Amino acid sequence: MKDDVDGFLNLGDAKSDVAGTNTNATVNNAPAAEHISHYQPPPIDSWSPETKNSRGFLNMVAKDLKKLLGARLKRNLASLPLGKCSAWGDFFVVGTDDSEEKKDHHLMCINAKTMLENGRADPIVSHIPFPEHIRDIHWCAPDMVLATSGNGHINLINVDNDRKLKLHTTIKDVHSDLVREIAVNKAVCGTFASGGFDQKLSIMNLSIKTPIIQSVKLDGIIGSVKWPICNQNVCVSCTLDKGVYMIWDIRQPMKQPDFLANMGKEDLYTHERYTDHNVILGFGDGEIQHIDMRIANRILHRTVDPYVRGIGTIDYNSYSNSFLVSGLGDFSVWKHDTPRGVAQVWSHSLSAKETHTTGDSSSIASFLSDNSVLASTSGGMVGIYDQEFEDVEYSSN
Repeated sequence: MKDDVDGFLNLGDAKSDVAGTNTNATVNNAPAAEHISHYQPPPIDSWSPETKNSRGFLNMVAKDLKKLLGARLKRNLASLPLGKCSAWGDFFVVGTDDSEEKKDHHLMCINAKTMLENGRADPIVSHIPFPEHIRDIHWCAPDMVLATSGNGHINLINVDNDRKLKLHTTIKDVHSDLVREIAVNKAVCGTFASGGFDQKLSIMNLSIKTPIIQSVKLDGIIGSVKWPICNQNVCVSCTLDKGVYMIWDIRQPMKQPDFLANMGKEDLYTHERYTDHNVILGFGDGEIQHIDMRIANRILHRTVDPYVRGIGTIDYNSYSNSFLVSGLGDFSVWKHDTPRGVAQVWSHSLSAKETHTTGDSSSIASFLSDNSVLASTSGGMVGIYDQEFEDVEYSSN
């Protein structure tokens, strides 16, 4: 990838497979999950967190990246706490997220197909040392990865045809403290939102000469930043750790939010806007709240995830009508039965407990395909979990 004299980066033709995951790519014969959806599911009417209906995964493959990377580096790694994974087709990238470590940081590209088809093979395609710990990461084009690191830095990493990684550029003048989360807009090529400890919500477009479109200073630490599942070219949403959820219309100057809800509870770390009006909120004590933005001052439902003690991420897949919850202790998959309007906790990592330790360990899960989950842990493990959704008896809560 070459520098663009008219823009910050030359991202090529902004076609649909560049705005999101290449929809022609497959993993284990399943379509890639991160394509753009124009479908909106009906809202959730009830929640069923009872574990008697939760299932294990049909297949699970796990790899100890701490051991594999240590063998490549020819030294023992004391720890390898992994951050979020981001997938494009058959490959995913993952970095180390240890803010206490001063210099031993790594970024890796992994072949998911190798993991699934050859359990003994080393799936690490390439790896590079990284100058800082990596907090969040997103594949934004076939040959470009975005990663946040260190003291407010946003890094652009080249991925060549052999999936070799190379740090391209580091943007240092947008944020002044750690960026907790970035959200790549799948509808507008090169556009993403970012926010974190400096309390600044920023909108950027890498295809223009001055990438910062606009930003706004908020009155709290930003924990999560998201574009909605559909209609991504209009509004961005974010949460503040102190318990505030808000939406901003990026077509207008960002002076006041277009929607704001104070949930009256702190440690609001993540959210997912799965329809135009319905939002799932995740809290540090494992509680899930569900709101309809058309109904003022009312929480539709509250429940507690039975497997995740502290929720860090929530991601909805509109093709399988399911969503992931991950964080402290474990991750879980919830099935949204749209005909019944029930959200049922469906599966978790108990059937693969060797990849997750108890205590203060954490996991970050994302969809690798519509029926496959990709998870990384603070212990240096990555796993791919396949499952099947089928009819069960529901009990609502």
